[in-house]
Amino acid sequence: MRRVLLVHPFAQPISGPDESILGVIGELAPRGWRYDAVLPGQSPFRPRYEALGCRVFEYPMSVIKRSLNPLFVARYAWRFWPTVRFLSRLIRDTGAHLVHTNGAVVLGGPLAARRMGRPSVVHVRCTAIARPAAVASGVVRMLGRTSARIVAISGACAQPFAGRGLGSRVTVIPNGVDLERFARAAADRDLWRRAYGLAPGAPVVGQVCRIGADKGVREFVDLAAQVREAVPEAHFVVVGAPHLAREHAYLGEVQDRAARLGLGDRVHFAGRREDIPAVMAGLDVLVALSREEGLGRTAIEAMAAGRPVVANNVHGLREVVSHGETGFLAGPRDTRDAAGRVVALLKDAELRARLGRAGRARAEARFSAATCAQAVERVYEEVLDEHARRADRASG
Repeated sequence: MRRVLLVHPFAQPISGPDESILGVIGELAPRGWRYDAVLPGQSPFRPRYEALGCRVFEYPMSVIKRSLNPLFVARYAWRFWPTVRFLSRLIRDTGAHLVHTNGAVVLGGPLAARRMGRPSVVHVRCTAIARPAAVASGVVRMLGRTSARIVAISGACAQPFAGRGLGSRVTVIPNGVDLERFARAAADRDLWRRAYGLAPGAPVVGQVCRIGADKGVREFVDLAAQVREAVPEAHFVVVGAPHLAREHAYLGEVQDRAARLGLGDRVHFAGRREDIPAVMAGLDVLVALSREEGLGRTAIEAMAAGRPVVANNVHGLREVVSHGETGFLAGPRDTRDAAGRVVALLKDAELRARLGRAGRARAEARFSAATCAQAVERVYEEVLDEHARRADRASG
């Protein structure tokens, strides 16, 4: 039994990092990997970790933000070393052979691993660490000194490390999804038509995300207003929930905007859903308007369900969506481009079907949960082998 201590700093109702690492654990636990997980308090995903056999420990971890504010820096420093000491004790008590930190915003995991003589793997899932440069340089240097390997979910996430001479330490492994779940759900296209009493065949365009300004929910409402002019029968579904207070306020502003634009009966706010394969199967087109995205899990999920995607041409999304083949990449500064692409898809059933089939084939080739987990397992084994060889040399 090989033991991994997972250090995971997120506690959000909708969380791609949770979904992705749970998929890895689900694949690797039957292969002899035992996980213990450190989560912040109030994680809604705790039952799912425990269902996979993880022992869960809760701790309020010290998390990096893109800020040089002296007050934030002081608070971060004050909490940093207690985090390192707690994780060090946990590494000892659990007998962890390897520490896997799921996010580059927690430096305590790799540093605790180094203190305890264990190898560390850090999973980088966002492009945000690239800015500001002063923060990025410090984070990259620290991770380079304390981590045996960096796993990046996209080339965009790997770039801050490659650009600072650490490219050889980085392995790019895209997130994966359970393709069979999406295949089983794909036959039922009427989830949203039933839910909202829509006319048979009414086009449905969706956005699936955490509710936040960085995800472009306001822009999705603006897109809906433009699409409705060309396709009056279209309906629009926003699937997701806010987490922070500012996100709750933002949701209210977006709903008010939809009402002012006369979209009160056209834009449906569905809240958080766990049946994502059915959610995607019920759409005709998925729209992803994130301002920045490490990869774009929802775009992968739509492709796995055989649905075309219209996405902003940013960061990891351009590594998921093949323009003109599985969907379209649109200019991120103006919704008119994305709206025009959606209209073209809604008016051409054959085009939707062709792009949907190509998306499913691309998901099968690049984004399966099994393939992702096998690649992570190879990183684990390489890191543990390297660690064992160094220990042998030191003892000899």
